[in-house]
Amino acid sequence: MCSIYVTNALSRLLLVWFFMLGAGIAMRHGAHVGFELLLSKMPPARRRFTVQVGLLCGAAFSLQMLYAGIAALGPAWRQTEPGLDIPLAWPILAIPVGFAFLLYHIVVVMYLEAKAKR
Repeated sequence: MCSIYVTNALSRLLLVWFFMLGAGIAMRHGAHVGFELLLSKMPPARRRFTVQVGLLCGAAFSLQMLYAGIAALGPAWRQTEPGLDIPLAWPILAIPVGFAFLLYHIVVVMYLEAKAKR
């Protein structure tokens, strides 16, 4: 039987991993918070431009978080998560992995948006 400490630590670890992996899938399906009301009032050309700029900003942020997540792994390998007795790098690893997937999905959505423009 698992102690409450193991259950608490495992639930936090899985929450972080599920959230980070799900962000890319949500991006691909257009499920992230957006400004649909504002975009629906724009002419098609301006809408496409605005969406592409937003995706570029998302890509820049994802690249920054990917870099920061990788940089955070070094110190995290020397720390231990007390509830699971594993290196703290395992929960931290969700950040670069999740943002790499998110960046991939942003690039795919950018490509699909550009292709739909033609």
